[in-house]
Amino acid sequence: MNKTRSLLTIEGRAYPIRSLVLSGAAILDACAVRANFGHLLVLKSDGELCGVNLDDGQVKCLCRVELPYLQIDGGQNHFGPEAYRLHASTSGRFCAIVVDKGRKGVVVDTLSGAVTMSLDGGDYYENTVPFSACFLHMDGQEVFVHRSEWNRLEASDPATGRSLTERFIAPYEAGGERPAHYLDYFHGRLSPSPDGSRILDDGWVWHPVSIPRIWSATEWLRSNPWESEDGNSIIQLAMRDDWNTPVCWISEHRVAMWGLTGGDCDEAEEQVVRP
Repeated sequence: MNKTRSLLTIEGRAYPIRSLVLSGAAILDACAVRANFGHLLVLKSDGELCGVNLDDGQVKCLCRVELPYLQIDGGQNHFGPEAYRLHASTSGRFCAIVVDKGRKGVVVDTLSGAVTMSLDGGDYYENTVPFSACFLHMDGQEVFVHRSEWNRLEASDPATGRSLTERFIAPYEAGGERPAHYLDYFHGRLSPSPDGSRILDDGWVWHPVSIPRIWSATEWLRSNPWESEDGNSIIQLAMRDDWNTPVCWISEHRVAMWGLTGGDCDEAEEQVVRP
């Protein structure tokens, strides 16, 4: 007698567990989406992007793109080797293929296979962090957030590459006076809140120490283009020895973080993200 295994959700709904076999090249990464083609967007090692419908097991080839260069023989890196990472908009219309611990990436229109943006996160200690990138949906528009320098984030229209957070910050010369809005912070992995109104940035500062911070994407996109640098919504969650550790949102106003010890725990427990 064959029994179908199921996954029971907290709402009491049972989802059958199925095994899917994707032929061809190896799978590099996958993202959950709510798209016309299904529930998963999958990136394969030959640059193919596939849509997977988990209800019926159907797999659809959407397009094929040239992957960014991956440095495989770059020597030992304490923070891990370069690796491809896939990010996708909720609709599945756009995705970003980036190089974690690297500096390059592309944004792709999955309907046509066209590359709409070429990304460069800068070459200053880029090997210490995942490539900062995430998608938001705000005011009826798809928004792509990405690092353009070690200490600068941009929000862009993924269809055109047009900046949605244009601002000018004067260059900083070592030993000189820091200009207004200058941020001495290495942006790391970005994790948007469930509703996309806030962003958790798992970055670091010298000496180095980890300082995860949360700030308002809503304020950033609607009223203050410098919100990601020094806006009033910024909350520093803790100071700890390491970054690139597990973290997730458990509600619109709270996050769960792994790897806090001692005083870090006491400090983090006091933090509540302001509505």
